[in-house]
Amino acid sequence: MELNPDIEFIRQLKKYGGNDLKKCFQCATCSVVCNLSPEENAFPRKEMLWANWGLKEKLVKDIDVWLCHYCNDCTAQCPRGAKPGNVMSAIRYSVIEEYAIPKFLTRVYSNPKFLVLLILIPLALFSLFFYNNIGGDFSQLHQGTIVFAQFFPHSYLEIFWIGGNIIIFGLAAFSLLKYNSEVRQHYKQKPESGFLQALILTIQEIILHKKFADCDAKSSRKIAHLLVLFGFFGAMATAGLALIADIVFGMPAPIPFFHPIKILGNLSGIAILTGCTIFVVRRLTNKDNNLKSTYIDWSFLLFLYLVGITGLSTQFTRIAQIPELAYGIYILHLTAIFILLWFVMYSKFAHIFYRTLSMIIAKQYGRNQKKSYDNLNLKVNI
Repeated sequence: MELNPDIEFIRQLKKYGGNDLKKCFQCATCSVVCNLSPEENAFPRKEMLWANWGLKEKLVKDIDVWLCHYCNDCTAQCPRGAKPGNVMSAIRYSVIEEYAIPKFLTRVYSNPKFLVLLILIPLALFSLFFYNNIGGDFSQLHQGTIVFAQFFPHSYLEIFWIGGNIIIFGLAAFSLLKYNSEVRQHYKQKPESGFLQALILTIQEIILHKKFADCDAKSSRKIAHLLVLFGFFGAMATAGLALIADIVFGMPAPIPFFHPIKILGNLSGIAILTGCTIFVVRRLTNKDNNLKSTYIDWSFLLFLYLVGITGLSTQFTRIAQIPELAYGIYILHLTAIFILLWFVMYSKFAHIFYRTLSMIIAKQYGRNQKKSYDNLNLKVNI
């Protein structure tokens, strides 16, 4: 079979953290030590081979790169220092870029040259919105108690966020449908189970983080993932419940400090900050066995931090009645949420969607079971 290596793809993998992939000499130690890899066509050995040869078409349609949970046991045991865990991580971001709509937004997010622009555009928009609503008269900030809805009318913000979410998740749906279609073309038989059944099992695994228990990764990493995951979904639930409380029950913001909705929001913010802090400490102290920290990793943690810090700070500066700080931090909070949500399919946030879908497909075709896969036509054919 004729090989058509994609040299640019190899450069891309190195840019995203797979700098040492050429050190691999196919000893298969990585696949042997991986507790998540199936017996047949085990990962990450074949992915390292395909990456070395620049076989992009194979890698971007390979669900195994998402079954890897980046515990880095393979990197710790690699006798050549090829760092398979980092290569798998680099491949995952290449998948995100391949299926992104529009693709150029992944390049904007992944390039540090655009960081300032990425922050300044939404910051300027929310600042102009605020300035317009106070009519340029900052003395109004000291008239009465701080109520954000006074200068940030929730009706306008709701239209903006709801409309934005429709666009964002509409594009996300197209990306995932394309990925799902192309991946399933590799299977030559009908699924062993239905989509709904596989979805339920996958959600259970994600909620309990069962796969982390199968890895030799430290417990703190599992805890950090759980804190960030539940913290973010808790924050989203808080926003939704606050909206319902306002529209349905006539309970406008600010919600009392000890109200269940407010408690959920505060606990969620604390969970996000705690989880992110654990991640930062692990990366800075190299607790994850030579894990490669790229700009993409740090930028994602940065915006998560900003959401958590500004969310809590907005509340406490409001309670302390410091209008300049309260309104200023609130603008930063809206900016951080904007970047995190509008770039959900162009950042590491996309892992939630692609990994979930890949785990579902794996369950449907029995890919994650320790048994023979000869009849699934998944041989490592080059």
